[in-house]
Amino acid sequence: MKKLILQYLASALAVILILGLVVFNRQRNHSLVKKVKDPEISYIYQDSLENIDRLALSQAGVIQSYQLDALSVRKEEGKIRLVLHINHSYDMQVNLVLKADIYGDLSVVQATPSKALKLALEDASYQKRLTLISQKGRGYYGS
Repeated sequence: MKKLILQYLASALAVILILGLVVFNRQRNHSLVKKVKDPEISYIYQDSLENIDRLALSQAGVIQSYQLDALSVRKEEGKIRLVLHINHSYDMQVNLVLKADIYGDLSVVQATPSKALKLALEDASYQKRLTLISQKGRGYYGS
C-alpha cells in the first residue's frame, strides 16, 4: 500500500514539475515574442528585406509586405531565430537569425530567403524591371 501511494505521489510530482516547466517556457517565449514584435525594431527587418530585394516594401518589389510569424520565434545558442512571411504567403519567407549586443540591441546576423522567394527574385521580368528602375535612378533614360 505504501509503495502504491509513493508511486502516485511521484507521478503527481512529475506532472506538477512538467506543467511548471511548460508554463515557464511559455512565459519566456511570450517575452521573446514581445521583444521581436516591438515596432521600434521593425527597421532591422526592413533593412534585411531591402538587402534581399532592392525594391522591397514598394509596389515594384517582389517583397511588398511582411508579417512576423510569432510561432516561429525561438532562442537557440544565444541567438533568436524567426520567420518573416512575405506577401501573406507561407511559401515565400525569410528566415532570420538575430543577436543582441552587449547593450541588448538586436541586429540581424543572417537572413535566408526561401526557395520560392529566391525564384521570384530571379524571375526574368523582375530582373528587367529592376534594371530599368536602377537605370532611371542613375539618370539614364534610354530604352
